[in-house]
Amino acid sequence: MSEISSYNAAQTEALNFFHRYLDVLFEQRDLEGVLSLLDEAMTGFGTGAGEVGQNREQSIALYRHDITHAPNPIYYQINQQQLVSLVDHQAYQFSAVLRLETEILAQQLVFNHLRITLIGVKKNGQWSLVHLHASFPTSEHCDDEPYPVKELEERNAWLEKRVKEKTHALEDALVQLKKVAETDKLTGLYNRHYTDRLLAFCIEQAEGFAQTFSVLLIDVDLFKRVNDQYGHLIGDKLLMQVSERLQMHLRKDDSIGRWGGEEFLIICPQLNAQDASLLAERICCQIASKPFDRVGQQTLSIGVTSYRVGDDFDHLISRADSALYQAKKQGRNCAVTQV
Repeated sequence: MSEISSYNAAQTEALNFFHRYLDVLFEQRDLEGVLSLLDEAMTGFGTGAGEVGQNREQSIALYRHDITHAPNPIYYQINQQQLVSLVDHQAYQFSAVLRLETEILAQQLVFNHLRITLIGVKKNGQWSLVHLHASFPTSEHCDDEPYPVKELEERNAWLEKRVKEKTHALEDALVQLKKVAETDKLTGLYNRHYTDRLLAFCIEQAEGFAQTFSVLLIDVDLFKRVNDQYGHLIGDKLLMQVSERLQMHLRKDDSIGRWGGEEFLIICPQLNAQDASLLAERICCQIASKPFDRVGQQTLSIGVTSYRVGDDFDHLISRADSALYQAKKQGRNCAVTQV
């Protein structure tokens, strides 16, 4: 074989070795495969930001750390490469500029201009790696970024942080959506839909556990006059103030919702009709005794009833509505109870 042919064969053999190393390291992310290509006398594993393995053991630790923290395939493209014979075709230096592409947390990441220098030697017919240096320039971290897997790890950590932030933001958004779905925009109380659900649940609990509860159906007396005389903005403000005062009378487990335009419903678990009637009377007195802004004195009419065995939603509300009608018929500013 001529000298030129021998040189070409050795060059091709060395180039194949370096390409095989890149395949195993980047695309296969195969730690054992990488280790099989490292020379026992490996002198170091260096990067541009101080990641250094002074010997084979330290280098292996760096490889293990890189592959463990960024296990996904890293697809590479060689944009520039140079192969230089060092010792009579038995040692070669391989230099290249790579483009890397991978996926972390379902996001595609692309890294350009990885500079890598490898030195390989041929012993007993087998090629092995004795030295590696890599640097990855970027404006985000330092002038000479280290081995690209470190970049991947940092970006991975950043992405995980962003995912957590997005998750928290999503959780907050869901809380807000739930609040919007359950809350009356004007008063901040439960809306009609959610109040209906609470009442249905109380009926179910009462049926299953032989419990009682009471409801107070409340109407703001002559509210149309307020809107007609002072305008809807003042009417809205009155509803807001009434709702604030009603909440002051609630026990820990009581619930209140805006039932309609100027109607409210208070649900009082484990409160009998007699005690619910007393609560309604206190509410009437308190509301009437303290004037409201611009409107002055305002009164309420309240219909009170308690759960009876066999009640369904419609029967219970019908009885409360009938009691409310009686309160209005009696001149308003009072509470009437039907059991």
